[in-house]
Amino acid sequence: MAWAKLINTFNYISNGSDNYFLVNVLSNKSILTRYTVDAYGKVQQFTWLENSRSWVTYWEQPKQKCDVYRYCGSNSTCDKRHYPYCKCLEGFQPNNLREWSGGNWSGGCGRRTMLHCGDQDGFLPMKNMSLPLDPKTLQLQSIEDCRSSCLGICACNAYAYSNNQCLVWHGSLYNVRQADYSGEDLFLKLPVSEIKIYEESNKMSSRSSNHSRIRILSLGLALPVTGLILTLGTFYCWSKRKSLQRERTDPDLDLMLFDFTTKKKPTKRELSKSSKTVSGEIWNVELPIFSFSSVSTATNNFSNANKIGQGGFGPVYKGTLQNGHEVAIKRLSARSSQGLEELKNETTLIAKLQHRNLVKLLGCCIEGEEKILIYEYMAKKSLDFIIFDPQSQMKLSWKRRITIIEGIAQGLIYLHQYSRLRIIHRDLKASNILLDDQLNPKISDFGMARIFEDNRTQANTKRIVGTYGYMSPEYAMKGYFSIKSDVYSFGVLFLEIISGQKNSSFYPSSNDSSLNLMGHVWELWQNERELELIDPRLGNSSRLAPSPSKYIQVALLCVQEKAIDRPTMSEVSAMLSSDAVTLPLPKQPAFSFGSIDENANSRGGKPSSINDVTISLTAR
Repeated sequence: MAWAKLINTFNYISNGSDNYFLVNVLSNKSILTRYTVDAYGKVQQFTWLENSRSWVTYWEQPKQKCDVYRYCGSNSTCDKRHYPYCKCLEGFQPNNLREWSGGNWSGGCGRRTMLHCGDQDGFLPMKNMSLPLDPKTLQLQSIEDCRSSCLGICACNAYAYSNNQCLVWHGSLYNVRQADYSGEDLFLKLPVSEIKIYEESNKMSSRSSNHSRIRILSLGLALPVTGLILTLGTFYCWSKRKSLQRERTDPDLDLMLFDFTTKKKPTKRELSKSSKTVSGEIWNVELPIFSFSSVSTATNNFSNANKIGQGGFGPVYKGTLQNGHEVAIKRLSARSSQGLEELKNETTLIAKLQHRNLVKLLGCCIEGEEKILIYEYMAKKSLDFIIFDPQSQMKLSWKRRITIIEGIAQGLIYLHQYSRLRIIHRDLKASNILLDDQLNPKISDFGMARIFEDNRTQANTKRIVGTYGYMSPEYAMKGYFSIKSDVYSFGVLFLEIISGQKNSSFYPSSNDSSLNLMGHVWELWQNERELELIDPRLGNSSRLAPSPSKYIQVALLCVQEKAIDRPTMSEVSAMLSSDAVTLPLPKQPAFSFGSIDENANSRGGKPSSINDVTISLTAR
């Protein structure tokens, strides 16, 4: 056929500013031909056949996948006879596990253990290899000199002595593969610890082969007994080898491959791997600890597109696992005011808590300077995104707001009364309430939380932590905290939910002498105008059911200045759930101004007075 006689000439043009190929087609001009270059650098020429009206491959280069430049990425080998074609070199692991598992090997591999640049490094011989691309040639007289030179250069990753020349490779190795016929010996530089692991694995393989030969000889002598013994021996060797491979390739659990929906009780091995030495002390945590590389893969290398929030601890990212399961990943920021103590506190506390209104901690990652917590993913983000966002406020009806309030109350009751540990949260606020896809509330962020013994009701701290506007007066001024501290924070949050306004950023009107939202509520309450507090986006507050007045009264009882006057969360729950409970009249809230005449106080509350208080977060 005429198209089979196509002859092409290639000229590489480089004029300083441009680099390109010039292709001349020396054939009948009526023949159509085209060239393509794929993502791996493979060049193909296609010719159009009019009879079949299709393009057919006329010429391609390179023909084999393993001949394609950097087909398997860095520090890997290629074998065209077996799938997967690419495999990391000994002592290396995939840089991107998700892409590697999916058949995209271009990202290559990185070292599991970094080189020591000294006597603690050695060389692993690789026989009959096609040598990597781009070597450097050293004028050395022997293979011993070549070895010593590579060992003394930290950047040198491999050497070979070929045709009386010393070849060394600095940096990553590309296009390493087993030679089809006669190849060269390549010596790969590895830490001595990695070489020992490789040798131990080979010993296991050799023992397995020996057992197989013995089994064949023994079958003719005593088939039943010998078969049983050899089966057990083979299984033992296989399991030991697999155990070594797991220790080499996966020092921590892989988040991408983990299935939280079918998670079983951790094994002794997993629990032992969850014991981390931090600042000289052993930290035992009964939950999975994942590798940083797998956490990074789940978040697409912590890309901004996956970022879903920012807190005092640091940024929060959405992660997607290989089975499609979504998780929330909280990463400690280097600029965070919180640190290792808060992370240890949150992990050891929340890992032991199980309640439908508490966010579930799924695992963590502690690797180098990285400190990361993995939680169940909350589709609707945090409560403050909805109640303080004008475009989102309409999503929350009055009944839904009451359901959220009651859910938060149930979570606090569990912490204060029914969990194995009595826990004071100390940082309850709208941004620490997460919402699932059904808008059910879940309390999160236990970095500031403290454990109480059963017989204690109050404690003191020199380090006052928390959020301005939510801290009770006894805690902000003197460092005293108790379950009543959480009740106060709950009361502030209660008022924010039903009003749609932030306590700390409330701006009173010209005829309103209140300091903040609580002061504003107090003035409305004393003048029997409390329904004016209800978020105007909910419509006519007098038509809302159940009646808002009771809920405002309960909220005011929670924010009273003295801790002894505040109800417990169990009492709050009883007030919210029953209309038969007679509610006491609230006293003036803490941190509020008022100038109402005593005679106007028709509700019988304490006369208003100026309460000039400055909150300090400094230790007293």
